[in-house]
Amino acid sequence: MKGLLVHGCYDQSTFQTLTTLGVENFAFDLRGKSTNLVTFKNLKEILSVSPFQTHVLIFEDDTRETILSFFDLLKNTGKSFVPEFRDNKDAAFYSSFGKPYLWYFRPEGEWEKILKSDFCEGIILPLKYQSLYQDLPHLWTLIEEREIPIWLHAENFVEAEFFENKKSIQPSLDLTAEIQISYRSVDQTRLSTMKLWRKLNESSAGQ
Repeated sequence: MKGLLVHGCYDQSTFQTLTTLGVENFAFDLRGKSTNLVTFKNLKEILSVSPFQTHVLIFEDDTRETILSFFDLLKNTGKSFVPEFRDNKDAAFYSSFGKPYLWYFRPEGEWEKILKSDFCEGIILPLKYQSLYQDLPHLWTLIEEREIPIWLHAENFVEAEFFENKKSIQPSLDLTAEIQISYRSVDQTRLSTMKLWRKLNESSAGQ
């Protein structure tokens, strides 16, 4: 899984707009308190039209039973799913599912044990923690030794301006109220004209 990873798409219209813009990697938010929570009905509708095989599912502070129940409910969709953990549980919990996973960096997390896990398939580094993980040389050594994919993560489109003209960066982005007409109603025109897409396309063309 390479390239821009978009978090928080919760309806089919937004999914289709984003795929038209060239997005191929989606992380669907299953956190109960998230404003980007995707309902199970909407998720199945999106998956039914998705041309992509692999999708990411976001979890935070969920029990093992809850996470397993989602995988069980989706097992007949013909798709494969990678969990993304946005919490601060121990590395053994993440590995206990026996599935490749992504981890959203937390400074207080067991990042050394997590990065050493055979199941850790990628790490998402939020820009808000940049000053902290830049000063962790062992973290970067582990990433390099295991060739772990990195996504630099912006929490909104304003923060994502950091990605402009940075060709070597694999970006990640949360969808937020910036693109909404009203609560959980996405302005598809505004979404499609955000300058981020133009900048990313320019960077890709220059590689």
